[in-house]
Amino acid sequence: MANNTEETKLPQYSYRRLAHADSLRILCVKPSQDVAAALDCELIHESRSEIMTDFGLDRNYEAVSYTWGYTWSPSHFSEKLFCDGMTAFLSITPVVDMMLRHLRKKYRTRRLWIDAVCLNQNDNQEKEVQVQCMDQIYHEAKKVHVWLGSKPENAATQMFAFIRASIIVSEQNQNKPLAVHDPSVLSGSIPSKEIQAVLQLPWFRRRWVLQEVANGHDITIHCGHAKMPWLSFQAGLNLLHENGILNRINLSKMALDALAVVTAISEKKNSILDLVWNHHATECSDLRDRLFALIGMANDLNFAQSNLVQFTSTYQDDWLTVYCRFASFCIQKGDSALIERHRLAFGSLYSSD
Repeated sequence: MANNTEETKLPQYSYRRLAHADSLRILCVKPSQDVAAALDCELIHESRSEIMTDFGLDRNYEAVSYTWGYTWSPSHFSEKLFCDGMTAFLSITPVVDMMLRHLRKKYRTRRLWIDAVCLNQNDNQEKEVQVQCMDQIYHEAKKVHVWLGSKPENAATQMFAFIRASIIVSEQNQNKPLAVHDPSVLSGSIPSKEIQAVLQLPWFRRRWVLQEVANGHDITIHCGHAKMPWLSFQAGLNLLHENGILNRINLSKMALDALAVVTAISEKKNSILDLVWNHHATECSDLRDRLFALIGMANDLNFAQSNLVQFTSTYQDDWLTVYCRFASFCIQKGDSALIERHRLAFGSLYSSD
């Protein structure tokens, strides 16, 4: 590994343009048995269609769903990700640094797709193309990792264990209602504080996670070293909710919103306006993404209908222009009454996004 003096002399990594709309970058994270070792990687270009049809080579990748945790500011990119044989570096946030260290394998290279690294964040034209493919990128990934953060790991460990126990008890009792008050059914108390702490993590408030997880498969949720399959996490929370167990905790509004997100991810696709309405509490740093993040989940965006104003993911226009184009799209589609409903509920564009 290069010493600190040598590291300061390395140039910033320069992105090569993606050749086609079908192209994507994959971050190949090289293995290390030392969690503190420098992050050594390679960014390669692949064709999504070739990955899906080339069964002879293991060219698959794993996508990561996480929250940046910061507004876009150069001061937050304080860590280094070394590229191309340690000859260049990318500046990354502490969140991405910690996430990569947890996901890095000890003995083999791991191929990941992470938006903060695999998208050239300074190239709006590239982002427009890639954002429209986001649902496919997550759907075509071999696995999806949900990264809640490195903390609170102990709380997540207890919550995950309680969920697993609840599922086992439910199955053993042939899905009869859980009687948590009966110590013969579930021993110990409900980890109320721990459940609350996990559900209040920022990941559950991020709007992009809706389509990232809804379109993925073989999903694992991580909090530090604690992890469990997403389907078990989702089924366990639904079980606890349906049996009234979560009502005993007096969940905060933030935690209740998180439950709504977990439930929504398992629902069938809705119209774009229903999605905007149902998930108005979720967050994103770019106001345009309040719409763009939902495109992959909508069931009524038929771009082939030439008589409609096409609503597309373009970062060339400001948020007001994007919202006006979206409203025009909906009105031409016959949803003017729903647009008025949204206006009455949330206010005008000048008072609310």
